[in-house]
Amino acid sequence: MDLVKEKPKCPICLCEPFLPVTWNKIIKRMERGQPILLSKCKATSKNPLCLTCARDYLNSQIGEKAICPMRCCDGYKGLELYQTYGDIIRNKTEFAEDCMWTLMDSYGVLNKKCNRCENTCITLEETLNHLRKNCTKRKIPCGGCRILVPFDEISIHKLSCHFARFKIL
Repeated sequence: MDLVKEKPKCPICLCEPFLPVTWNKIIKRMERGQPILLSKCKATSKNPLCLTCARDYLNSQIGEKAICPMRCCDGYKGLELYQTYGDIIRNKTEFAEDCMWTLMDSYGVLNKKCNRCENTCITLEETLNHLRKNCTKRKIPCGGCRILVPFDEISIHKLSCHFARFKIL
């Protein structure tokens, strides 16, 4: 009897996660200058989200709390969005789940096909840099109106936003 294990699916887009990330839940809220305490959501540890889906989901949430996409816990948006997913202790310029992605790549199970532009990356380095530098569908914030604009739609956005300015890597 062969047991076929299905690959995990992102709970948001229902596709195999591209650069999968886990959710960070609140254990202890910030009180009188004490730091907030976060831990990993068990549901997203077993069934991770796409990095792009996690970012889009967080940007759609209003207020300082962000409910986990699995509806089992709360994330915290009060500091920086990047702290709501990925490695708990990292800075803004580090990759979200560098250790997990490296391990998955070494076992040959890392999905290297972008779920936005359908580009298939070959190496781990190319995959890690794809969303930052190469994806035509990557979202870049407009410095004028603060809206996230897909890279391939910047010229269209500039026609409607008089204060449009973009920082492109």
